[in-house]
Amino acid sequence: MRFPGIPDLPDPRREGWGPFFKAFVLREDGRLRQGWRILGFLLALFLASLLVSAPVGLFFLGRSVPVWFPSLVAGLVCLLVSWGFLGVEGRPLATLGLWMTRRWVLQALAGLLAGFLLVLLPAAGLRSLGIYQWNPVEGRLPVLLVQGVLLAVATGFYEELLARGYLFQRLIAGLGPWPAQGLVALVWLLLHGHAPGLPWPARLLDLLNVVLASLLLGQAWLRTRSLALPMGLHAGWVFAQGTLLGFPVGGVISPALLVPVAREGAPVWLSGMAGGLESTLPTTAAFALAFLLLLPWKRSAPPTTQGWEDTTRIF
Repeated sequence: MRFPGIPDLPDPRREGWGPFFKAFVLREDGRLRQGWRILGFLLALFLASLLVSAPVGLFFLGRSVPVWFPSLVAGLVCLLVSWGFLGVEGRPLATLGLWMTRRWVLQALAGLLAGFLLVLLPAAGLRSLGIYQWNPVEGRLPVLLVQGVLLAVATGFYEELLARGYLFQRLIAGLGPWPAQGLVALVWLLLHGHAPGLPWPARLLDLLNVVLASLLLGQAWLRTRSLALPMGLHAGWVFAQGTLLGFPVGGVISPALLVPVAREGAPVWLSGMAGGLESTLPTTAAFALAFLLLLPWKRSAPPTTQGWEDTTRIF
């Protein structure tokens, strides 16, 4: 029986264990197989994070840490490790999807707008049904806005670089787009924060929306071969949902400009309860519609990444 991603290995009983292990670790061209690159990347990222966390923790000892700072540092660490692995493979950083051109900026801005719409349209629908209303917050609005922008940008930068960067692209090269999408969605589902104590309708929608969001962001990369669109989508979603409308993002509530108030006795699948907008049916519909709209979108590979496709088995 043959399994996807597993190479045809020599029989160790006839050819010896040396050729067997060499073929298991190295490809026919002598380069490391995709699976070992992924494992090496995860190990390097873990060790680099440990090295950075100690001095950063000492610097903020006894001080409050800005909400956006951990994501920014984690994103920079992930970027440096990705850059190092790409350099070993002889690839430019642009192949990661970070080619900085006018086209990249336009895709990021389009993602920001789409991220806003993915939040504001479901919220407007809930407002029209009388499910939610919003009360303004008394506070320093400029400070809240700056904090919200920094948090959204840092979150989109880090989480998309990790989820749709080197690991995702190596999985695509080794397994293909849809298995890679499924694996990343499963991991994101396991690692994503969730509001505690949700009843089953809201919990089910919360889990479904995490999966749909992962598939949507992955499809954004597949169609553009760039991190601009997924980063913009993610940042726009986080800013509009958390900073503007005051909903929890991944189960975490951040300082916001408005406080959402749900109508007493509203259906769970519309109010989301403690899960907020992420646990509602209108959000499910918005994510599903956006994903379907991206499916027929013709794939476009920027000139800086053409010729760097590396399709092979995962091991």
